Formats: sequence, structure tokens, C-alpha cells
Amino acid sequence: MEHKTQQMRVRVDGYTRLCLTAIAILLTVIVIGLWAEGVRSADQIHAAEPFLNSSSQRKDMIKAQEQTNAKLDQIIKLLQDGRVKVQIVSENAKTKKVDHKPVPRKGS
Repeated sequence: MEHKTQQMRVRVDGYTRLCLTAIAILLTVIVIGLWAEGVRSADQIHAAEPFLNSSSQRKDMIKAQEQTNAKLDQIIKLLQDGRVKVQIVSENAKTKKVDHKPVPRKGS
């Protein structure tokens, strides 16, 4: 038995060749771009470091909170010692009256 091979020829016009060539070039550019982004440089790694180091961020936040608490403690101490006097003024009154009566402290 003989096996006959049939050949088929496809004719592609110039416009189709141009489109296929453009698609092939664009796909090549995309592949090269994706490959280049996959390789991270040292500058990119250091730029992303503050966002990746959450334990350092937490330590900084705790330190800032401790500083705020220390400042609040100083203000509370000043108020308790009587070195700072607070006057409450009525917003609704036409003439603002200041009450000079001492306010009893808790625990006194």
C-alpha cells in the first residue's frame, strides 16, 4: 500500500504577515519586561525594607507611645501639685465670668 502525502499551502497576504510580526514583537517585549521585573535589584530591596520590617515599626510605635505617656505624666504632676491653674469660662455667657473658687481635689 502506498501512502500518499498531501501538501497544503497557505497563502498569507502582506497585511496578515505585518499583523503577525507586530504581535510576535509585542509578545517578545512583554516576556522581556516580565523577566526584567522578576530580578530585583538591591535598591528595590532596600526601598521595600521599611514596609517589610513590621517588628521594627512596632518598636518605634511603642517608643513613641512611651514618650507620649511620659509627657502626660508630667502634665498630670503639674496639675496635681497646683503649679498650673485651670479656669473654666462659660461660652454662653455674654460677659465671661471666671469662677475663682478652688476645686477640691480627689483624695484631699
